[in-house]
Amino acid sequence: MVENTQEKLNTWKEIARYLGRDERTARRWEAARGLPVRRPPGADRSTVYAYPSELEAWLARGDSRGAPQPTAAPPQPGGRSGRGAPISWIVAAALAVGLGGAALFYFGAGADRRAAAQTDRAPPPELYMRGVYAWRTRTARGLADAIADFSNVLVRDPTFAPAYVGLADCYDLMPEFGGMTPAQAYPQAKVAAMRAVQLDDSLAGAHGALAFADFWWSHDVAASRREFERSLRLDPTASLTHHWYANTLAMTGDFTRAIAQIDEAVRLDPSTTAIRADKALILFDAGHAAQAIDDLKAIESAQPDFAPTHRYLSLIYFAQGDDPDAIDEMARAARLDGDANDATVARAAADGYRLAGHPGMTRAILDEENSLARLGGYSPFSLARSYAGVDRDRAFALLGQSLAQGEPAIMALRIEPALRPLHGDRRFAALLAAAHLPPL
Repeated sequence: MVENTQEKLNTWKEIARYLGRDERTARRWEAARGLPVRRPPGADRSTVYAYPSELEAWLARGDSRGAPQPTAAPPQPGGRSGRGAPISWIVAAALAVGLGGAALFYFGAGADRRAAAQTDRAPPPELYMRGVYAWRTRTARGLADAIADFSNVLVRDPTFAPAYVGLADCYDLMPEFGGMTPAQAYPQAKVAAMRAVQLDDSLAGAHGALAFADFWWSHDVAASRREFERSLRLDPTASLTHHWYANTLAMTGDFTRAIAQIDEAVRLDPSTTAIRADKALILFDAGHAAQAIDDLKAIESAQPDFAPTHRYLSLIYFAQGDDPDAIDEMARAARLDGDANDATVARAAADGYRLAGHPGMTRAILDEENSLARLGGYSPFSLARSYAGVDRDRAFALLGQSLAQGEPAIMALRIEPALRPLHGDRRFAALLAAAHLPPL
């Protein structure tokens, strides 16, 4: 075979930049979706290169291979945001009038009502509902299609507020399912949500989006609660608003209200697996470990391919000192998520445990996570969790970095089991205050 002579992309960083994604996503796409990267003969696994023409051909095959479509959204005359995030044309227009920030909210049954309230106006609701359907797939391609649909709705009628809520919801899911970082996605989400509120303050979904933004991005716990409460006053039947309000309440240690909210979410929507799994995790955080495990095992039995169940079980097993089961569940979650980094950490954990038990596992995890961190894109919060029991100073430095970067994960600071060794340190109280979380 004749070697391609065109200019090469010589590192993961260059490849990720070319794709408009972070390095972790690029690595995950190689493992799960066959991203065409190459390795020189005899080189280690981390030494890679790629040809732009091959990457473009792979992207073009996205329809048949399930690859994400970075260009599925409408053209973007607004350019790029100050943080380097690609920004859709409709959100860029909103930025021109001074909006900014971030958000996270899910569609509930209210999506149909939001559209029905405006059926006498252009555009007809079919295109909007097509976007809702695409959003509900929770896939990279589905989210890109939904962004295109909602944006096209707004081309026809820039005052159709539910479409702005739809855009906010799409960008909120992008960090988990579409390969965008929180810093890339959440500002665009909040721009759209705030525009929806400007157009129609009675939209429950818009206030829910702002509530999530206030908590996970702005770390404004008080404002988040006000917006969630307003959203539920406007639509008390929105199960997923109850769901996400419950999650934020749990992060603050308000477990009585969190359980009440998640119970209401289950009552309104008993068939949604994500709600039931999150209820189990809230029960664990509230001190009901046995019930949490029973509930998660029931979900696992009925829906074995639902990755969050395995992530939650792994977290619980690690907290209980059940290393073998924790490693097994970590590996299963990574496999289902197509997350190459987590899969690598799980393999290292298994090897370390097999060689030297719990201490060997701890060292292996730290070694692998540090290697990933040096390559870029690895969460400081995740690395701090691993350091908490072995090096407090390093753990606190990483938590400070997480807070400074605006990682949404930092809002789990108060209840994360792996961080319990740090609770007695005055620096932990200072971090809680900096994240606007209540003291222990």
